[in-house]
Formats: sequence, C-alpha cells, structure tokens
Amino acid sequence: MLDARTGLVDGVLASEVRIRTIWDLIAGIRVSPGQSVYIVDAQNTVVAHRNPSVVLRGSNFDGPHRTVSSQV
Repeated sequence: MLDARTGLVDGVLASEVRIRTIWDLIAGIRVSPGQSVYIVDAQNTVVAHRNPSVVLRGSNFDGPHRTVSSQV
C-alpha cells in the first residue's frame, strides 16, 4: 500500500482467496456474443476467465490505454 501523502510504500496487504469460487462466479455471468469477462492481476496476467484454459496458458491482456488529461 502506498502512503497517499508521500507516495512511498507504507505496508503490504496479503490475502488468501479461492480462485475456483471466482471462476464459478465469472462462469455464471451472462454475456452477449463477442463479449467476455475476466480478471487480470497487476501484471495484466489473466487470473480468472470463463474458459479456464485461458488462465492455464498464462495469457496476458493489455487493455486500452487511458490518457488522463487535466483541464484548467
């Protein structure tokens, strides 16, 4: 976790999750043809997908890049 004031690492958060439960949740989501549902980690590696082989292949997803602009 980053300190909002300094931007420095202030701590680490670790957790244990049951990926199978997340996979089951994603599998139950209704999508239209051409749509997909998945979860990626901080390195853009797919960790949950409707098709488990996508995860098992170690697939990566590089989503659309967002440009943040500020207006004065």
